[in-house]
Amino acid sequence: FGCRLAVTAVRGDQRQPVTTASALADRLLAESGVPALRAEVAQRFTTRRDLLKARQGLAAARHAALALRDNALASEVERITDGAHEFAELRVLNALRTGAVRFDEQRTRAAVVLLVESAIDIRLGLAGGAGEAEIQLAATEHLAMWQSQAEHPLATPDAAAAARVLTRTCEALLAASTSP
Repeated sequence: FGCRLAVTAVRGDQRQPVTTASALADRLLAESGVPALRAEVAQRFTTRRDLLKARQGLAAARHAALALRDNALASEVERITDGAHEFAELRVLNALRTGAVRFDEQRTRAAVVLLVESAIDIRLGLAGGAGEAEIQLAATEHLAMWQSQAEHPLATPDAAAAARVLTRTCEALLAASTSP
């Protein structure tokens, strides 16, 4: 495939012909999908490295507590793990990406952006640099949407649970946007 693509690129049969070795290398790299893979790895792992380390540490502590038959420690680790909203968000994000939880296409996109992005305005689907009033309005709208999804009578239990997590996320964003 790579050889065929290189010959096609040099001949100029698609897009623009490449005339230098570095341009050919750039074209082949772009077509390989490696840049997209790097971006996906960075999005999934690098930006959440501290959260993933904490989760792994808690998993190791739980494993040690069970091996030592220390039920009090195991219960405490489970309480921390279940109570951390960041872990719940990570579970929802993984469930959305694997298809274990399904919403319509628009809500799925909104949920992923809400869970992946770091800037509040971007998380709420606004352009970067949005004003406080816009952010509060968008946070209120997202909150209402996820509350109604969580309470929808036809929602699956997994979708309702995911919507409750997203509701809590929107509540935190709304609180952060109104803080002095």
